Amino acid sequence: TVTDPQKSNYHLEIVTENEEFALGLNYLMNLCGFKAGLSERKEYIIYLKEADAIGKFLTFIGAHSAFLAMEEVRIIKGMRNKVNRLVNCETANLEKSVRAALEQVKIITALKEKYGLNKLPDQLKDLAYLRLENPEVSLRELGELAIPPLSKSAVNHRMRKLLKIAETFLGSEGNKFSKMKL
Repeated sequence: TVTDPQKSNYHLEIVTENEEFALGLNYLMNLCGFKAGLSERKEYIIYLKEADAIGKFLTFIGAHSAFLAMEEVRIIKGMRNKVNRLVNCETANLEKSVRAALEQVKIITALKEKYGLNKLPDQLKDLAYLRLENPEVSLRELGELAIPPLSKSAVNHRMRKLLKIAETFLGSEGNKFSKMKL
């Protein structure tokens, strides 16, 4: 029997009451490179636990439709896992970007309220206002909104300059922001 790969891990068992047959089959399967295990309960169980080994064994004994059905499930499971990893990675990156943007808005707002933004160089002042108007966008998107458009690297560089100025003017309040990862 082969367990349903959709419900559990891959597992193939051949069950027999005949000890001599079990030992012989286990020997032959291992001789053919299948890495079979042997367990004895009420009966003898020759088993395979690795999906690749099960697939090769099914092909070896001519059970092609069983092999294809198992491979289809493996492919679907693999695709689901890949999509989940990508979604998790994208979610983590998005959360990081949102946290950084919110911290940028906080420090720019504090700088604006205490000292105003008009004394900043035009490039930094424009970026500060752009961030305040668009707190939800990424650095790349912020660069696309700039006139003229800026690369993500240029926005990052200017934002770091802006945060360094904020650290100077706001002291310890600005210090925590200059260390944040953008």
